[in-house]
Amino acid sequence: MLKKFFALIFIFVCMISVCSLVKATEISNNYFSLILPDDIKDAYIISKENNGISVFEKVSAKSNQGGFAFAIRLYEYPSDYIGFPGVQKLGELTTPKGVIYDVVFMRPSEAFCIDGQEEIFNRIIESGSNAKITGVNGNKYEKGKGMKGEELYGEILKKYVKAFTEKWDDDSKYESEGMGFMYYTMAQKNINLLDKIGYAYYDINSDGIDELFIGEITKGKDKGIVYDIYTIVDRKPIHVLSGGDIDKIFVCNDWFICNESSLTKKDSNLNVYGLNQNSAKIFIHVTFSYNADNKKLCPYALSQRATDKWECLSKKEFKEERNIYGKAYKRFDFIPFRDFK
Repeated sequence: MLKKFFALIFIFVCMISVCSLVKATEISNNYFSLILPDDIKDAYIISKENNGISVFEKVSAKSNQGGFAFAIRLYEYPSDYIGFPGVQKLGELTTPKGVIYDVVFMRPSEAFCIDGQEEIFNRIIESGSNAKITGVNGNKYEKGKGMKGEELYGEILKKYVKAFTEKWDDDSKYESEGMGFMYYTMAQKNINLLDKIGYAYYDINSDGIDELFIGEITKGKDKGIVYDIYTIVDRKPIHVLSGGDIDKIFVCNDWFICNESSLTKKDSNLNVYGLNQNSAKIFIHVTFSYNADNKKLCPYALSQRATDKWECLSKKEFKEERNIYGKAYKRFDFIPFRDFK
């Protein structure tokens, strides 16, 4: 009787500790199954959780030296996981009752494993990012669901087609629809906006979900200029900001928004913004300011992250720092609205 009692205690302790970590090639919880390559099946152990599955490099985990490689987890609300480092959406899972979950891949922000296990540790992480996921128990998993621009922004694009087809000539109509002012300005010049304005999709904040960029189809230094940006917040398209011919907006360095503003040749700024995940809020990354009238004090200045502190630079330093962003503009080949279907 006493042996049976201690056996039950042992089983209970195992259930809440490392014994809940099991080894498998195909791993399932109540929502989905996860299939990893056979050639690493002896290199990891897993932990099943209510909302997902975590995978650990075995040697490091059993030695209490970390070993967390990745996790696949479900979140009903995007705001529940936004802000976690190393998180990227993979798709969506829909339950038989119609509840939608984001399926996300989570990797460690800082890797911990025993010396000598780095190679297999990285292979496990890579296998997780490419793992085959299938819904179980009536749950339906769709890879890439809720992530691609073609699926997300149809109603927004229809609004632009309507405005350009009907040739709106009232700036208040554009404003009431949350659209930029440049279309009204161009319409006054009898420009056919269906051919001159286009759209492109691009994930600027690295969350796996496309943003929508609307801009002018042109060549030269203004190729890729953006007049409106939209993003997805809690699975709904939201307007981020508008640009124009004086306040020019470009995507730069792959994941930043560059805003060129200039009133005269003697006064210009370049504001570099980032876009928060699951949010329409932008944040300042760096500002470059040139003021020729400030020649004796500080004509070339740089400010990091919207602080009040300005760093004076030489003309050469200013040009080099600014060109990190200014020469890395993404030159979108916009799809003209006439081709939208």
